[in-house]
Amino acid sequence: MVTPAVMILATSSLILTTTNRLVRGVDRVREMLPEFEILARSDAPDASKMTMPFDDLRLARVRARVGQQALAQLYLGLGALWRRALPWAP
Repeated sequence: MVTPAVMILATSSLILTTTNRLVRGVDRVREMLPEFEILARSDAPDASKMTMPFDDLRLARVRARVGQQALAQLYLGLGALWRRALPWAP
């Protein structure tokens, strides 16, 4: 019975770490908001200045999607471990 408990603890630790990384990505996007507001208020924004924040936003979106997919897989793994660890489960 010790091995399933260790595996569940390890999976929970991975879930916590992945959630923290996802939160950091959201914080990065929130830090970019002032840049977008400045670009929106400018009369004639430079093309190079316009592309850089949108590229950063695209990368942040991709990272968030990967983090969400990783969390989904970790939750499935944790559920499978719980299912196998419970002696009364069929």
